[in-house]
Amino acid sequence: MLSRKDILINKTKGKQLINEYLNEISSLVKKPISKEDLISLEDTFIKIEETKRNVAAVPVGKTRFHFDDKDKLKNIFSEINRFYDGGFYLVITYSKYCGAAYLESLEYFNTDFQFNDEHAGIISLLCETLNAKILLDFYEDASEKLLEVETYGVPFESVKLY
Repeated sequence: MLSRKDILINKTKGKQLINEYLNEISSLVKKPISKEDLISLEDTFIKIEETKRNVAAVPVGKTRFHFDDKDKLKNIFSEINRFYDGGFYLVITYSKYCGAAYLESLEYFNTDFQFNDEHAGIISLLCETLNAKILLDFYEDASEKLLEVETYGVPFESVKLY
């Protein structure tokens, strides 16, 4: 857990990054997101740490495919929705400075996001129950854009990643 001083430092940096962060978040979701929709930094860190404690470090599912094959991602999310219909905390790189966004359902995640919509290429979706997560890792390898999807936690053990 971060110290109070570290949180204050992150909040200061968050004030500088908030507009860029909101642009990135807005491209990843299907609903309007404003600064008021973000959970606090303290709550963000608590949820991240609690998920780390509750979820094994080894994924229960993993697949990789071409980034532009968004039908594959949509199918994976549909499969996940069969086993879990709760909300998610959307965590990206700037969340540690600005707070995470809460999505009432995976349906609000924009599976048609673009390669440059999140600058670091890592998106985490933490189940609101903090006992499972989805990790999206997109990157370039030999000039080919790839998307890797990993699922963690007992709720996703039966999810088939096509």
